[in-house]
Amino acid sequence: MKVSASSLEVKIPSKSNNQAKNKPVQTPSFSGKSKASMELARALVAKTSKFPRFLQWLGNNDGEILNAIVTGLGTAFVAPIFIAFNPFSKEDKDTKTYSAWRQPISAIITAGVQIGINMKYNAHLDKIASTGHFDRADLSMYPTKGYLAKIIKHQHPEYTKQQLETAVENMQIDARWKAIDEARGNKSRKGTMRDRKFKPEELVDDDIKATTKERIKKEFKAEIDKLSGKAKEKFIEDKVREHSGKVAIKVVEEKAKVKYKVREWIKKAQDSKTEFKELILAKKAELKRLRKSKAAESEIKFFEKTLSKLIGYGKYENVKFLGNSYKDVLQSVKIKQFIYAQADKNLSVLKSYKKWTGIVISLITLPFSCGLLNYAYPRIMEKIMPQVAQKKKQKEAAQMQPPKLNVVSTSKEGSK
Repeated sequence: MKVSASSLEVKIPSKSNNQAKNKPVQTPSFSGKSKASMELARALVAKTSKFPRFLQWLGNNDGEILNAIVTGLGTAFVAPIFIAFNPFSKEDKDTKTYSAWRQPISAIITAGVQIGINMKYNAHLDKIASTGHFDRADLSMYPTKGYLAKIIKHQHPEYTKQQLETAVENMQIDARWKAIDEARGNKSRKGTMRDRKFKPEELVDDDIKATTKERIKKEFKAEIDKLSGKAKEKFIEDKVREHSGKVAIKVVEEKAKVKYKVREWIKKAQDSKTEFKELILAKKAELKRLRKSKAAESEIKFFEKTLSKLIGYGKYENVKFLGNSYKDVLQSVKIKQFIYAQADKNLSVLKSYKKWTGIVISLITLPFSCGLLNYAYPRIMEKIMPQVAQKKKQKEAAQMQPPKLNVVSTSKEGSK
């Protein structure tokens, strides 16, 4: 297959990735020999693996949902102890018990209402963001996992958890590449991208922020060590904001140089009708010679990255061309980086929006949960603790009776 020389790009084959992800996990034995210890290790892994998934669920549904869970746990398990065993209260034991039980029932009702409504609300936000109907948090280029999981479950109810996770990841990859291809082909809703001049800060994604943060910590270690608490965090954040744009430009330039070099290698190889495998072997041999010649470290690293990129294509058929010059290649890389950065930025906007609007939703639902509690609580107590509930009713009825008045007689017999 003949390929004209130009800028290069290729989609990552998801099949090989999926095979790697579906490899069975080797669980080590504690002793290396005992079968019982291996079974114990597997059981521990199976149980503890659920906890990280729970933490991931909390991370995806943080804000008011997390707050409702924490408040509910405190109300259900901590508050009743203080009420039932309060030495300063003059109430009798049955009254304390009745009041203590109100807390866990209140926690269940309040948390159930708030979490249920907030989850539905968050799912709606995920949907409109993933379908591109939420301008401030447009995630059509990288739909949320929750939204995609619902679609796939509906289409393939027979999927296992692993198959579902793999399908979600593949759909996210496909959506991102579709957005990149549209932008490169000037079909994007955001307008013409090929000739656009990107600002450095528009190319900063989460990976670049993390890399910049680590570099800042090393480069400004002396200044950072003198600070503490929020001052330290602010210093690092300011430096990351200041330097991340410069790092982003360096990243795209380096990637563009690598891709343009690969373009040159493939052009020469195809002009001489060299097979892809032969090209790889020739470049590996060239790398060995380069190392032996004691070339500059930067030159060797650049060659290694270029060779790794070339090997990643697997064959000529996987190569896609996106331009005819280094300028075209550089713009192509910037467009890709911009899409990645936009996805990260919009996802952060969506998370922030969920948090503060979740507070409003919880405040709106509070009167309903309180009303439900007042209706359900006495009826629940009549079922689980009828004697205590009956005493409570009698006490309340007695308190509602008007006090007896001592009437002084003013009759003549009384005065005598």
